[in-house]
Amino acid sequence: MSHPLSEALDHALDNQQDGTLEVAGPNASATVDVTASGPVGVRVRSIAVTSPRGDVQDTANALPHALRALLEPLQPVEVAPTLRGAVLRTDPTAIEDDEFFEVELRDDTVRIDRFRRESTGRRPVEFDLTRKQLRRIVDGLTTPEEA
Repeated sequence: MSHPLSEALDHALDNQQDGTLEVAGPNASATVDVTASGPVGVRVRSIAVTSPRGDVQDTANALPHALRALLEPLQPVEVAPTLRGAVLRTDPTAIEDDEFFEVELRDDTVRIDRFRRESTGRRPVEFDLTRKQLRRIVDGLTTPEEA
């Protein structure tokens, strides 16, 4: 069952093909930078979900499970409770074609981006998801009472 926030996102995708989609529920909001959308899938640059969060360490430990719809295992690479932030990335053993996800937790916002490693560093790349995957990601970052 989808939560109100992911349902609102689905409705926005039905009514707008691309661009930055912003949807909100009573205690949560999502921003998705969509570059292409169809009835089955989307191509996105980034996803951000803001929702009340508890302890940074607990949240960072829970994110790999909450974001399993990304289909790549994530691991915390930096957790800084005093700064209310954390960074997770695709497990290095699961990186294919030099592309990886980076998930940043800052205060109550979780942002998901994808990057490609290059000789000069890294650059952001778009990534494809089914609409069902996108709903699961948004739902995984909220709870029914927060959405």
